[in-house]
Amino acid sequence: MANGLTLSFARNGMMVLRTAAQEMGRLPMTGLSNNFGGFLSTSGGARRGQALIEASMAGAALVAMADGDVSFAERALVDQAIDALAARAAIEPPVAVSAFEDFVDGIRRNSSQGREPALAAIAALAGLDGATDEAAVVLRIAEAVARADGGVSDEKRAVLSEIAGQLDARSN
Repeated sequence: MANGLTLSFARNGMMVLRTAAQEMGRLPMTGLSNNFGGFLSTSGGARRGQALIEASMAGAALVAMADGDVSFAERALVDQAIDALAARAAIEPPVAVSAFEDFVDGIRRNSSQGREPALAAIAALAGLDGATDEAAVVLRIAEAVARADGGVSDEKRAVLSEIAGQLDARSN
């Protein structure tokens, strides 16, 4: 991908490229909850909510750890995403925080083995019937975390592509 472009996951399951300006209009650091629209207002029950928490925090952890550690800006954005999810989907913030920390710790201990549970959490959400909106939220959070420190590194772009692939491969 050329510099200044980001990967997005469209509602129809297609990956699309957008300019950074377009993306920032959709996902600014502040007001993240406003960008979820009606996605989460009609939660599909406890199982779907748990899958959304796990997949969102897994995607955030994968992206944040792509360069080896979680920055302050990335952590602040994850906290903001948790608040937004809690406001829209009646999730418990401590559960989401714990999930994020568990995924980060696993990746930190062993990068390749630690990534497996995170990717499995994303695949589990994508495997649920009608989870297209939730999948889009997972990718939006991952994209926002990728941009938290400014530009998006090649490592973070690769992880975003991997997440989008997991979501697309199982949402059909």
